[in-house]
Amino acid sequence: KVFDKFFRSSDPRVQAETGTGLGLSLAREVIRMHGGDLTVESQLNKGSTFLVAIPME
Repeated sequence: KVFDKFFRSSDPRVQAETGTGLGLSLAREVIRMHGGDLTVESQLNKGSTFLVAIPME
C-alpha cells in the first residue's frame, strides 16, 4: 500500500507533512529496473524499516 502511487497516510501525525505520495513508488520502480526490490517492515508507534536489495551482478 505504501508503494502505491499517490498513497498518503490517513494518520494525523503525518498529514501535516507535504508530499505527493510518489516517492516510494518511484524509488521501488527504479530499484526493480536494476533487478532489485524495496521492501518495508512497520511496527505501529515504533516506525518503519526500509530495505533496498540490489544484486551485485
